Amino acid sequence: MNSCALCNPTDLEVSFRLFGKEFSIPGNFFSKLLGFHSQCIIDVNSAIQDFNRNKFWRDISKEVVCYRPHTDEIHHPTLRLMHKWLGFSLFPRSDFRTVRNDELKLLYAMIKRKKVSPIKFMMTQWLEILGLMGVVGCTSLVTRIAKNLGLLENASVIYINVPRWLIDYDYFNHAHMLKKGKGGKLVMMCVDYTTEFPLPDQNLGLYVVDSFVFDCRERRKHLTGVPL
Repeated sequence: MNSCALCNPTDLEVSFRLFGKEFSIPGNFFSKLLGFHSQCIIDVNSAIQDFNRNKFWRDISKEVVCYRPHTDEIHHPTLRLMHKWLGFSLFPRSDFRTVRNDELKLLYAMIKRKKVSPIKFMMTQWLEILGLMGVVGCTSLVTRIAKNLGLLENASVIYINVPRWLIDYDYFNHAHMLKKGKGGKLVMMCVDYTTEFPLPDQNLGLYVVDSFVFDCRERRKHLTGVPL
């Protein structure tokens, strides 16, 4: 689709241009256009006022300091998958191995069962692409906005025909996060550890476990080819 959306988020409304038309929509309604429930809170920060970046990262990775966090450092399989989904669908970019602060806040909201809408975080990312020249390929989220506003009817559009990212077994296997064990069953792996976790496992449910980190056996390191 070769239309361009210009967004200007405020506390009350989102202004943008789509298919040559100007729109100024209240934030709550814009959130609904994207498919988020009406009960979702737009101001994520107000919903998670007790969020502490370093503490939460330690709770899900055992890392003392949250410095350049990566998905493969997260222990819990559901949180790993959800971070990949966030980067893939809501905050698309060429490399979403790094856990950004907004994404960390959304993972925290999931754990705390807070109903939030990340549209302010999404607007921030969308505004970052305004410096690009030429045609900007619209994501499925922008397509959803256009559809819900009735703009796709009889419209002339160009659909993206380049290969798309797929978050499947091959993706996680290439990232050394999943492999297949005996009988073809899935096994989750953790970086720098030898401990493996067969999946699916009902005992690892996000709202069942007492801790989001596991006691893993650290992989033995080598120096110049000699085992320590």
